[in-house]
Amino acid sequence: MANLLDYLDWRGDLTFDADHMNELDCLMFSWLSYVDFEGIVPHEFARAVTLKKASAAFLEKNNLEKILSESLSFTRTAGLALKKAAETVRFAKVKLFGYRNEIDYDHDSQFAAVTAQIDPRTAVIIFRGTDDSIVGWKEDFNMCFMPEVPAQKKAFEYLKEAASKVRGNLYICGHSKGGNLAVFSAANVKPGIQNRIIRIYNFDGPGFGDKTILGPNAENIFKKTESYTPTESIVGMLLNHVSDYHVVRSTQKSVMQHDVLSWMLVGTHFVTVDEVESKSLAFDETMKNWLKQMTDEEREKFIDSLFKILSANEAKTTMDISADFFKSVAGMLKEYTNLSKEARNMLKKFTGVFIKEGSESLKKRKRNQGKLTDK
Repeated sequence: MANLLDYLDWRGDLTFDADHMNELDCLMFSWLSYVDFEGIVPHEFARAVTLKKASAAFLEKNNLEKILSESLSFTRTAGLALKKAAETVRFAKVKLFGYRNEIDYDHDSQFAAVTAQIDPRTAVIIFRGTDDSIVGWKEDFNMCFMPEVPAQKKAFEYLKEAASKVRGNLYICGHSKGGNLAVFSAANVKPGIQNRIIRIYNFDGPGFGDKTILGPNAENIFKKTESYTPTESIVGMLLNHVSDYHVVRSTQKSVMQHDVLSWMLVGTHFVTVDEVESKSLAFDETMKNWLKQMTDEEREKFIDSLFKILSANEAKTTMDISADFFKSVAGMLKEYTNLSKEARNMLKKFTGVFIKEGSESLKKRKRNQGKLTDK
């Protein structure tokens, strides 16, 4: 079954004038946002570099074969996608500018974005999802108790700035947290910008917390939003969603389905099914029931304690943990014992509740499946 790289081989010889923007193009842009464009794509909007030149500069600075063979990051294939896209007629002349890549450890924030101009009348605003930084993952968790996380605020400001610098129609997209940022920013800007937006694409991005405040014209944006999630989604099922989602078949299992190169496609569309797998629905139910049993203060304390443990040995990224796993585990155990008694008891309590909720949700799903089979 074809994947996103096959799409480049099949559709790469057609310009955007010959074949207009589609969902797979926006997925490609979303995946390319994981490339480290620092020193390659200008920060400002007044200067630009073609995607072809950006690819050449990236390959000159980085050993792609080494990245693909040694990196454990699920985003390691972004550089390969950039290389293949640069070799196509469709993407080579796309102009890139407005690159941002900001990590703020003091405020638990990870944010990155880039803008692509595909022709004088159309631009794509692309928000990167959660990268390998631990602070980025913590910010995702913070969404369950904060009305607005820093990356959402930055995405809103970025969209306003980008819209003021480019003309014509806008597409907004992102994978993982980038999908959440795409919807959040579009829902909060003024109608003048919203009217220019053709589509928002949210690829397996989490939903919003109970206290998240969206703009008064958000409903107009929800009608323009296309959300996609794989059959065994975990990330894309988190929190509350504002629109229906398409369920995409994947060649991977469980959390590895978050890798968009595993998503199946035919032509210019994804291969879809009617509903996510029962275990994904059970996970969603477990998370919602678990969160209901915690106050905002308890959620914040739980997350702070959890990520304090994960950051043992001064780990900044998930790769730091993987590089010396046994040392990382030893550091985590030491960090756990250094927590206050209250924090340790809270971790034990809510971990136990989560396991209990998960078990009950799975049993419930199996009973319901059994009733359907009997019929």
